[in-house]
Amino acid sequence: MELSEILINTPQTERGGEIAQRGFDFQSCWALSHMLEYELEGKEYVFVFEFHDDVLILDSESDPKRVTFAQVKTNEGSWTLPKLINSTKKKPISFIGKLFEHKKRFGDKGVELMFVTNAYFSFESRNIFGAHEIDNTLQTNIKSKVSDQIGKGYSVELKSLTFLTSDLSLEGHSSHLKGKICDFFDKYFENDIDVNPSSFAKTLESACRDRSKVRSSDIKDFDELVKKKGLSSSFIRGSLQSICESKRLEPNWENARAIFADLGKSSIELISLQATFSRVSISIKRDNSVEKSYLENAESMYDKNKLHKSLSLYIEELKSNLEVSVPDYSLALTSPQKESIIVYSIIKNLIGGEEP
Repeated sequence: MELSEILINTPQTERGGEIAQRGFDFQSCWALSHMLEYELEGKEYVFVFEFHDDVLILDSESDPKRVTFAQVKTNEGSWTLPKLINSTKKKPISFIGKLFEHKKRFGDKGVELMFVTNAYFSFESRNIFGAHEIDNTLQTNIKSKVSDQIGKGYSVELKSLTFLTSDLSLEGHSSHLKGKICDFFDKYFENDIDVNPSSFAKTLESACRDRSKVRSSDIKDFDELVKKKGLSSSFIRGSLQSICESKRLEPNWENARAIFADLGKSSIELISLQATFSRVSISIKRDNSVEKSYLENAESMYDKNKLHKSLSLYIEELKSNLEVSVPDYSLALTSPQKESIIVYSIIKNLIGGEEP
């Protein structure tokens, strides 16, 4: 049986309810930052959320041969080995025991295990290490505890388990993710593309959250698993391609300069207007900004027929109408700013709308 079929047909172990929001936010940020690393390396991947474990990482969205089961846990202090491997009456199988339970259920071939956290490990100074690399006495302790929990006689292969302390902080993981996205954009795009990392981060975090909410019982086959609970390399690449396309369609100074020249602006005025247009182009992307509100109102009054009859009359009439409909916003903007925002709205409608 193929790995894709085994993942669907194997019943899940008890997952213990929904995780705390902060824990999930850290989990999704870690998965996304890891995903971006895979993308830069050109790997094929699918990150599946809340299915068999916190995160599953597959090496293909059509015919996976390898899977990594990752537990992503937050902790205020450092992790001791007993906290990771000891069982209790309430939790008969420990964190590490649950990971090896996957290996027992899914077989050794192509199965890797990972324990990811924001905190340090008290028994090892490195941020990333294999369980087989720690002190021999500790290795023996892990094998003994795990074997007791998931079945006597099971051979615990420590080489398959990796411990990782993420460089994402518990409180500031979202901000850190945005920084990682900025670095990713710099490396990924050949041309200098000005993309808002916050918007991209929110889009991806929302996608993670939506996928985690899909009930596992609703998944009927592997294709559904990838589409409904996974983020794949093709999804990420499609999102990045959409960014490139939208940036190409975004109003720029080259477009605006042509309109201002038609309005009879002198070369001196154009230099000043270029600076103004650049500033408002940034400001309109900020939520709740005056410039964004003014643009939205300008777009709501867009009239293609009037625009083609007379560009200058259209702009003056629109400015007058906006003075009446949004007087507070109008007072907060200078005349060149208003003109630049209106020109921005014209370009946006001409590029994104129907042909003139």
